[in-house]
Amino acid sequence: MTSQRLSNLNRSEWNKKCRERLSEHLNDRLGITIDPSQVRLKTSPDDVYVWERLSEKEHLFSKNISDHLIGALKELYQEVGLSIEAVVKNKLREHTTGSVPITVHCPKGGVSFSSRIHELQTRLEMQTSELEQWQQRAQSEVEMRRQTELKINELQINIQEAQKDRERLGVDVQEWRLLAEQCQARTKKYSQALQKVSAYLEDTRPELDG
Repeated sequence: MTSQRLSNLNRSEWNKKCRERLSEHLNDRLGITIDPSQVRLKTSPDDVYVWERLSEKEHLFSKNISDHLIGALKELYQEVGLSIEAVVKNKLREHTTGSVPITVHCPKGGVSFSSRIHELQTRLEMQTSELEQWQQRAQSEVEMRRQTELKINELQINIQEAQKDRERLGVDVQEWRLLAEQCQARTKKYSQALQKVSAYLEDTRPELDG
């Protein structure tokens, strides 16, 4: 078997797997039963479904399934239900293409891919806004804590200065008390001496008068 033939077989196998995967997705997601051979990427106005996809997967819908190479088929197979999703295009219940019947059951009520993206985007914006509010609150608390710490440090410095002033005042009071005691002692001594002088003068006054 030549490599070209083997490559064609692999491509044919992946083509079949992709069609089956897309058909299963249509049934699981929308309740639409379509034969895998009738599944299309490039839907027509008569199809009851369309494919929603992220912009980075748009290249997968530039060709029909049968025209894709193996790499694109593998990517398509993996992304169905993730970045690629089917949505109902109209409310038809039964539709026929050629001789192959296509039965459309009641959709299973799932939210469309674009609606989910919008919902997630809205939720992300709300969570981002909430996160910003918490960040602002945290910053405010950090600033408040910083101001509190500065005030505490200022008060501690003031207390230390007051303690030093009290200690210096205590020394001054002690010195003034000692000086007062010395003055009091000297005054008492001088008073006693003056009393002795006065008594002496009183004793000698009669002699001086005679």
